[in-house]
Amino acid sequence: MRTLFSTVSNITQMPTINSAEGWAFKNTMLAVQIFLLGCHASGLATAPMEGFDSRRIRKCLNIPDRYEVPVVVSVGYEPEEKSSDSRETARLPFEEVFCLDSFDFPAYRKES
Repeated sequence: MRTLFSTVSNITQMPTINSAEGWAFKNTMLAVQIFLLGCHASGLATAPMEGFDSRRIRKCLNIPDRYEVPVVVSVGYEPEEKSSDSRETARLPFEEVFCLDSFDFPAYRKES
């Protein structure tokens, strides 16, 4: 019986135990999702951000070191009209970004 379990455990990957910080960040993101949806329902625009310096954010907002900043979300109203100096950002074509079922199978193919 022991041999059977050791064989199965070699085949089936066992889940890993996350740190308390990893667990807290994942749960924070669930709350952020509800926040983003609530803002959208209220007519607000949101933009969750990554790549921020949490150390500097904690310093600017006087957040104690025992706390971490897992996400930053900007919230505001979209301008009613686009300003004349706003530029469109470069975007990759849809078919180069999205895949269907596997990485090498584009979700959209142009008909020849």
